[in-house]
Amino acid sequence: MKEIHKYTPKSVERTVYLNVFLETLIISQGFKPYNNYPRTKKIQTLNFIIKFFHEYISITY
Repeated sequence: MKEIHKYTPKSVERTVYLNVFLETLIISQGFKPYNNYPRTKKIQTLNFIIKFFHEYISITY
């Protein structure tokens, strides 16, 4: 039987970091109710997470 997916250490590492990023994004938005959370604070949190993830991608790829 032919293997459909070939997992490499790099692909597994990318998947793990993507999952951590998405979980962090979900958790950061869930600490306070959406309506009571200032819009600027939400944007700052998202920008920080996106910047961190972008820096990681530029280092590893």
